[in-house]
Amino acid sequence: LNDDQEKYDGKVVTVKGRSLNGGGLKEDTFIFGRHIMTCCAADIQFGGLASKWDGADKLEHGGWVTITAKIKIQENEVYGEIGPVLYVTKLEVSETPDPEVAMF
Repeated sequence: LNDDQEKYDGKVVTVKGRSLNGGGLKEDTFIFGRHIMTCCAADIQFGGLASKWDGADKLEHGGWVTITAKIKIQENEVYGEIGPVLYVTKLEVSETPDPEVAMF
């Protein structure tokens, strides 16, 4: 997504991940993502995207959710530049997936 942003602009996705909120984010903003492993356990890192949803400040920090969202490529304060922003239209609290870490 980050490497070919224009390809995803306007697309609608349904995905499962964690919701991170607080830390100075606006009430309608949270970070949605997952821990990702691309090579080996030593390179595991959290990959997150700025997300907009009216109930963002009420989400459990670190909780698992499944969202349906429209991707918009635009300037965002989370990135300090242009990047993908998920505009959530549907959100459901989810169970922890197995495996918990996404692998590529």
